[in-house]
Amino acid sequence: MADEVLEAAEKAQMRDDGGPAFPRPIGNNGANHGREVSTDFKGMTLRDYFAGQALIGILSSKFRDMVANVPESCRYDLVATDAFLIADAMLKERSK
Repeated sequence: MADEVLEAAEKAQMRDDGGPAFPRPIGNNGANHGREVSTDFKGMTLRDYFAGQALIGILSSKFRDMVANVPESCRYDLVATDAFLIADAMLKERSK
């Protein structure tokens, strides 16, 4: 199990996460008018933000009806996986 977690973490580090979802301007009070942003952040990535937004859509749709026959222990995994697949597709489209 620990090996699987480490492997997943390594893959996630190689994936384009879109950078910070809410970058901070460099300078005093945003004096540079947002042209330069800090890359030193510990917050949510754009990928995480997109996945969260996708999750809202998934849970508010009829998705729950679609997974009604899926064992309960797998449902959350399916929903989370789909949210990040959507986020990855959004990042891919954004890079075009």
